[in-house]
Amino acid sequence: MNMDVRYARFYRAEYKQSGFTLIELMISIALLVILITVAIPSFVSLLARTQVVSSAQTLRSALSIARSESIKRDWQVRVCNLESINSIACNGTSQVGTKIWSSGLLVFHDVNDDRVFTEGVDETVRVYSFPAGISATWNRGDGLNYLPSGRLDWGSNGTFEMNLDNSDYSIHLVLNSTGRVRSFEP
Repeated sequence: MNMDVRYARFYRAEYKQSGFTLIELMISIALLVILITVAIPSFVSLLARTQVVSSAQTLRSALSIARSESIKRDWQVRVCNLESINSIACNGTSQVGTKIWSSGLLVFHDVNDDRVFTEGVDETVRVYSFPAGISATWNRGDGLNYLPSGRLDWGSNGTFEMNLDNSDYSIHLVLNSTGRVRSFEP
């Protein structure tokens, strides 16, 4: 009889059930909900910031390539606002006023010096598009010109403000008259 009791105790100890109680499960779910509630807004703002930074780097790269091409090939290179994502055409020739560049930008060799991209005459260097919701506000009109020396044409120095719709975060890219770009976050 003693032997049966020992085996019974051993049997019960070996197959003891374990798991979460209902209260432990509810507390775990509540903590998970609180964590998600705190983390999602931070994650959304991180994504917005990353998109703006990436687009600002693309714009900076485009301006650097335009300057480099103007020096390397001894050309006048124009950077202008694209009319739309589907076409390679500049949106105006104005050098004054604040314009929003939301479609992207075109970098081209302005052969006939008319500040307008003419297909078959002017040579495309690069075409850049911005992701949906990203826009660049340029405070000097529809475009800018790099002279063969790498300097900006008279009155082309200014500031781009890159931002994402429905976001407070922005990056400013400042072009000086020598054609160099610097950036800062306001």
